[in-house]
Amino acid sequence: MSNNDSSPGRRWDDPPDAEPPSSLSESEPPPMVFLQAVSIPPTSSSEITHLTFSPGGTHVSGAVPKTKTMDTLTDLGPYTLATWSAATGRRVHNPPGGGQNISSSVSHSGGVTLNEGGFAFHPDPTEVVVACPFLRPRPISTYDYRAPLMPRLEAYDLGPRAQRVLKWVPCPMRAPLAWGGASDGTTWLAGVSVRDSSRVVIARLTMVGSSERRNKDSATVQVAPVMARHDDEVTQLAFVRGPADWMAAGMTAVVSAARDGYVRVTCADTGTTLKRIEVVRVGPRAPAPRMMQVSPDGNLVVTVWGREVVLCYLDSGRVDRYHLDTVRARDGWPLCVSPDCRYLACFTEHGFDVSDVATGKLRGEFSWDRPPITSGAFNHDGTQLAISNYKGGLDIFQLITS
Repeated sequence: MSNNDSSPGRRWDDPPDAEPPSSLSESEPPPMVFLQAVSIPPTSSSEITHLTFSPGGTHVSGAVPKTKTMDTLTDLGPYTLATWSAATGRRVHNPPGGGQNISSSVSHSGGVTLNEGGFAFHPDPTEVVVACPFLRPRPISTYDYRAPLMPRLEAYDLGPRAQRVLKWVPCPMRAPLAWGGASDGTTWLAGVSVRDSSRVVIARLTMVGSSERRNKDSATVQVAPVMARHDDEVTQLAFVRGPADWMAAGMTAVVSAARDGYVRVTCADTGTTLKRIEVVRVGPRAPAPRMMQVSPDGNLVVTVWGREVVLCYLDSGRVDRYHLDTVRARDGWPLCVSPDCRYLACFTEHGFDVSDVATGKLRGEFSWDRPPITSGAFNHDGTQLAISNYKGGLDIFQLITS
C-alpha cells in the first residue's frame, strides 16, 4: 500500500467496520405464516365450490350439490348453499324456502336453490343476506318433465331471523352475480342474461326494514332497462362505487370481464360506458377471465386470464401483466384474489401458497396431504383464507404477515 494513503492498512482477516447488509432487503416483505383457525370435517362426500366470505367476514358460504340429487347433476344443478361461521365453524342451517329444481328429472325440493353455483352477498357488512338466481321449470302438466325453464330470483336472510326475504321474482339473470350497495337502502344486482350471455342485466332491489324488523318476502325488485354489452360471454362481475379518482361521488358502476378480451365499466344508473380496456387479444386459444377483483378505492381491477395476471388501473388507464410461469418456481393454479387486491392464492400439487398480486413474489406456502383443493376465498381485509377440498372439508387459516 502507498505511504501517501491516509487509510490504515488492512489484513484479510481483520473484522469488518460494519455489519454486512442483510440478504433480505428492507423492502422485502416478511414471510407469511398460515395458522389454522378452523377445521370443519366433511359434511357430505361432495366437493364445495364458489367459496365466498360475507362482506363483514363473519360467515363463509359455498355451493354444494343437493343431497338427494348428488349423483344426477346437470350443468345447471341443482345446487344449494352451505354456510358456516368463520369464527367457530358452526354450520348455519338454510332458511326454509321453496321452488323446484331442475336436474335429470324435476325435483320438488324446498330450501335455498341456486344453479351453476351462483350467489351474491348483500354488500352491507352488518347483513348476512344472500341472493340466489335459479331456473324453475314450469310444468305443462303434472306428468310432463319437458317443461320450459323460467328464470327466478330469491334472497335469504341467513342471520338470526333465518327466513326468505325475496320469493320467486321473475328476473332474467344467472351467475355470475354481483350485489352493489347504496346509502338509501336501494341496491343494484347484476347478473348475466339468461337469453344472451354477452349481456349484463342490472336490477334494483329494495330491502324493506332492517334485518331485525324485516318481514318475510319483504324485498322488492325492479329490473332496470340498463344492460352492459360485450361481444362474447361475460364471466366476471363486480360493483364499484364512487368517489374514486375517475368517478364522481355517489355513482355506482358495474365492472365486467368477458371472453371478448375486454374489461368494461358501466354506469348502473344510465348504462353509459365509463371505461373500456382491452386486456387480451382474442384468438382461437384465448383464455376466458377466470376471476376478477376490484380494489376498495375503485382504481384497480385485477383479472386472471388462464395463467396471466392482469392489473388494470382505472384512474390512469395503465395495464400491467405477468405470466405465472415467469414468476413461480413450481406449478400453481390460481384460486382467488383478496378483496383488497393484495394477494393471490394458488393451489399446488402439495397444498396452496399466497403471493403478492402486484409482483407475483411468493409470500408463503402451506403443504398438506388432504384431498385436492377445489375452491378458496379471502375475507374482506385479507387476514383469513378459506380452503375447501374435494371431499367436502373446509379449513380457515389466519394469515400472519409479521
